[in-house]
Amino acid sequence: MNLYPAESATNDDTSIGGFIVTFDSGVTKSIAWRQFEPIEDTLEGAKTFTARLIQSLIDGRYMHEVEGTNWASATAAVQKIIVDWNAKRRDSLRVLAAQGVSLGVNDPNIMH
Repeated sequence: MNLYPAESATNDDTSIGGFIVTFDSGVTKSIAWRQFEPIEDTLEGAKTFTARLIQSLIDGRYMHEVEGTNWASATAAVQKIIVDWNAKRRDSLRVLAAQGVSLGVNDPNIMH
């Protein structure tokens, strides 16, 4: 299994994060999120996203991939992707705040 971070196609939107997983069998899956605030509990987030990945594989009847993957290692790798995404998101939020952009959580253009 190979795990790659995935981000928004436009570098302007740091609220989008995710990852792509490829297996030796050729199966490829992706998980993405859009969130205004950084993901504070990175381990819980990693567990949630990894569980979604496992469920997607089960739903697709890719049992060889489910059974042949070290999910503890995969969860740790997903957590690292979240930690890196959080850092970029925090940097972006600091820049926006310094520019005087309103960061109000009630903004209807912001997905939580």
